[in-house]
Amino acid sequence: MFRLSLTDVDHLDWDEIRRVCAVERTTIAVPHGASEIRWAQYRPFRHRSRLPAMGDPVLYRHQPWADPVLSQVIAVQPLDDLDDPNIWRVELDPFGDPILIEGRPVFMQGFDPWPMVTLSTKYGIGKTGEARLRGSQGWLPLDFATKWRPVSGLLLGLGEG
Repeated sequence: MFRLSLTDVDHLDWDEIRRVCAVERTTIAVPHGASEIRWAQYRPFRHRSRLPAMGDPVLYRHQPWADPVLSQVIAVQPLDDLDDPNIWRVELDPFGDPILIEGRPVFMQGFDPWPMVTLSTKYGIGKTGEARLRGSQGWLPLDFATKWRPVSGLLLGLGEG
């Protein structure tokens, strides 16, 4: 598995990160569109961020629309946590009822699991999810400024449908 090392931090382009954040801030008044929300929940595999491991450096946006700061992962929620609907969901039949086998619900892992990560930041220690929506708070991969993301149709004047 590919792992980022602390030396990757030396290659961060902080000017580009600040530029991308500044561009995002120009869209504060534009609500997140349905296409952006769908993207956050169902990203194609090639566009997903690798889930960080304990000790990995990540970026962290403490407040919505703020510039991120460098932080370190100290724990990652296990992907076998069946109680978290951001990771697993109960499988439903065509009528919307839970599928049961021997009286127990059948679980299916979400298409793009969204576990919580515990970080050590300049603000202290806290739990957060990945910041997948434009300007949202949470952890970001080190390469977030160069990752492709959809633009809301609202920004393009196309509306959302």
